[in-house]
Amino acid sequence: AAPGMEGHLEEDALSKIWEKFTFICSTTAVQATTGPHATQDMIPQIPELLETWRTAMHEIVALCHSYGIKYDLEWVDKRVEALKAAKGATTSCSRDLWNGKPSEVDDLLGSVVRMGKEQKVPVPTISACYGALILRDRIARGYQLPIQLPEGQKILGPYMGAPTA
Repeated sequence: AAPGMEGHLEEDALSKIWEKFTFICSTTAVQATTGPHATQDMIPQIPELLETWRTAMHEIVALCHSYGIKYDLEWVDKRVEALKAAKGATTSCSRDLWNGKPSEVDDLLGSVVRMGKEQKVPVPTISACYGALILRDRIARGYQLPIQLPEGQKILGPYMGAPTA
């Protein structure tokens, strides 16, 4: 450590990393999919959102365990308390997706889906959210999409991150 700074060796660092990763991925999955109304403090207040969030958390915890990394299930309940206290908070990945910007959705949810396949651990909730969100990220990154409209038809509502009137 530098003069005037203290340092310490973190015991079981992988567990701490997975605890944060699990929270960020699950929260992003629920928030980004439901839109900007689902701030972190709203998730525990709406039973369907909380159930989806808990299911996503447990999927990633199972993935963590498949690698032999410790994750205590009571940490999930502690994270619910963190959600309740985070008034108006949203994840940066969710905000990027809502604002039509490139995001970390592939790095976060996509990596969970890929690791789940590799480890043969089902992650259907995370997979469904990832599938629903990846198009927004690809549009933001400028991917050419195979969208062809029949002559005379137009898209109603926001398209490719275009603001609504």
